[in-house]
Amino acid sequence: MAQLIASSKLTVVVGLGATGLSVARFLAARGERFIVVDSRDQPPGLGTLRAEQPQVVLQLGNLDTATITAADRVLVSPGVALDHPALVQARALGVPLSGDIQLFADVAAAPLVAITGSNGKSTVTTLVGDMMARAGRNAGVGGNLGTPRWTCWPSTAIAMCWSYPASSWISWTISAPRSPLSST
Repeated sequence: MAQLIASSKLTVVVGLGATGLSVARFLAARGERFIVVDSRDQPPGLGTLRAEQPQVVLQLGNLDTATITAADRVLVSPGVALDHPALVQARALGVPLSGDIQLFADVAAAPLVAITGSNGKSTVTTLVGDMMARAGRNAGVGGNLGTPRWTCWPSTAIAMCWSYPASSWISWTISAPRSPLSST
């Protein structure tokens, strides 16, 4: 059953690829108010989002500075350039910018392991997930392995451990990691 947390706060999800779509699904299930923006006219997740969540407001074709700076928080997908003028201005105005890793860390009750580095993240992440599973933990492995974090989010998570690769260039989106960050 979805946890509903109706709020008047506005979240802007920037990017509608695999990560943006999975974040939109999660926010919708929680009853949060959000808008999805993408610089592309036809982002990969467009058809799926329209079919699953036709009520979601979409702004496509550019990243509108007014929309992004009016948000209470902005969740930026990993493929979006961080130096986009709308994001730079939002950050300068104090709008919290983060990504799906921070969102995940904020709501996951289970231990998290984020693996960073220039090489070997997927291999180490898979290894850590296997080690947790062999230790008898209910382990979830996702992220940049082709499965967005929110796609593998369980409806109920008891004794769940999560392991995911985290590209070092998006580490700015983690404001207060509660998971150990390991370099490979």
